[in-house]
Amino acid sequence: MNSMLHRMEKQSICILVMLLIGFQFAVYLENQFDGIHSCHEAKSTKPSYTYSFPERSPVLAEESYNKSSPIIIGSNSDFVLQAYPGNGTAENPFVIANLRIESNNNCLRVENTTAHFVMRDCELIGSVYLKGVENGAIQNCTIDSTSYGIEMNETKACSITSCSIVDCSWVGVYVSNSNDCIFSGNDLNGIGRAVQVTDADFVWHQGEAIEIRNCTDCTVSYNQLVDNTHATAIHLSGSRDCDLQNNHIIRDYRGIGIGLSQRIRVRDNLLVNCSYYGLDFYDSTSCAIVNNTFENCGIEITGSLPHYVHDFHGNDVNGKEFGYFLTKSHESIDGARYGQIFLINSTSTTLDGGDFHTTKIPVNIVYSTNCTVQEIQAYGATWASLLILQSTGCRVLDSTFADSYHGLEIELSSNCVIRSNHIANNTLQGLFLSQSNRCGVIDNTIEGNGGWGILNEGSNHNTFYGNVLARNARGNAWDWNSFNSWDNGIGRGNSWDDYIGIGPYYIPGNIFTFDWHPRSVNGHAERYILIIVIIGAGLIGTTYFAKRRRKRTTTSQMDD
Repeated sequence: MNSMLHRMEKQSICILVMLLIGFQFAVYLENQFDGIHSCHEAKSTKPSYTYSFPERSPVLAEESYNKSSPIIIGSNSDFVLQAYPGNGTAENPFVIANLRIESNNNCLRVENTTAHFVMRDCELIGSVYLKGVENGAIQNCTIDSTSYGIEMNETKACSITSCSIVDCSWVGVYVSNSNDCIFSGNDLNGIGRAVQVTDADFVWHQGEAIEIRNCTDCTVSYNQLVDNTHATAIHLSGSRDCDLQNNHIIRDYRGIGIGLSQRIRVRDNLLVNCSYYGLDFYDSTSCAIVNNTFENCGIEITGSLPHYVHDFHGNDVNGKEFGYFLTKSHESIDGARYGQIFLINSTSTTLDGGDFHTTKIPVNIVYSTNCTVQEIQAYGATWASLLILQSTGCRVLDSTFADSYHGLEIELSSNCVIRSNHIANNTLQGLFLSQSNRCGVIDNTIEGNGGWGILNEGSNHNTFYGNVLARNARGNAWDWNSFNSWDNGIGRGNSWDDYIGIGPYYIPGNIFTFDWHPRSVNGHAERYILIIVIIGAGLIGTTYFAKRRRKRTTTSQMDD
């Protein structure tokens, strides 16, 4: 009898252990196959944009080329010695034409000349190098190079027009220490960096496809920059009073970047499918952005408050108006009209509704107070679906943020409320709080993100409760700081898909932080534990009564 009772006790313990293992496995299966919402519900259909270039006349002349060895010009007299037609004046420049030149280095190398010359209607398998050159022109040429297309250093009054520059692994056009130059009407395709211009005073096109630095009164116009997938098409920095106009920038990594510059005019450009951003202004002032079209890309502005003050009008983003709102107060914005939003230095203004997608940051709330974003969809952003920056008392309500790099980013802000939103399927964080304090994150569903559901970095005195966090790949939450609360202090915490149902929920990070009132997703863990308790109580009761029966039997035997 004693042996049988011992076996029953051991069996009871084994059954309890198996129930606990089964409970953990059930929670795991539910995390994998259940969900509060389907992640796909957060995803909206993105319109597809295509663009075909208008018919253009051939860049090259139809007549046959004459083969030539590489051309080296070291002074004005070399044009005469090599018997090029012309006399070097503006009216009668020396002409190099209709040649096919192939070289592992420079097809054309010109240094230290002031005579007017033009190379036109040539096919060059190699590069062009101009140094210390004035009054040179390259027209209607095809340049196919393994490294760079055209390099210009210390040049003046030179121009590159109507050329086709392809398959350069480094840079299409590189210009430095030059002035009064023009780059117009060119096609750049398959360039590592299409045009790079440094320390120049000139007109030119294409930015790391074209990079312009420290330039004045330059013009970059009527160029086509296509498939420069690792390049900025046009990058201008440290410059002023320049014009970027009528350029077509298609499938480049970055479209136009403008930094540390003043009074830049960007007008009538078409930017399509630039994978990171269409137009980026950083630390620039008093620019005019007029009548540009952005398809599957948009606009970014960064810097202090004065760097957000520009003249925007007539621009379209993804088939809708670009919404630029500066110093608004107590206004309501109908988001359905706009393809991208910047709300700057504004107070008590509401963005209501709208579908925003496929820009670097579709909705930007910066340097603003007590503004509200509600009932919007924002998705497909190359950085964050919504950014709140340097703002106080702003609210984000009843919205969906999905399929972006980050869902929401709250940076250098305070007293904001993020409530009742669905944040799903983002590449990294669902919600990223950076150096933002006294915010409330309440009743949101944050699921299926590739990084953390919530990443709290450098932020204090924030409160998180009522949120559902599930299936976030790196983890549901990470808190770098102390002084944050992960429940409301009176019995309401968050629901976690990895909570086992016993005790507080640990929030990983540098500081030991807990949700003291956690729940499992859908409350299943609590139900499983209740079942285990009931079964366990039954087993304990069975063991107890078995022992009593054993005792009575033993006593009866002794009495006998």
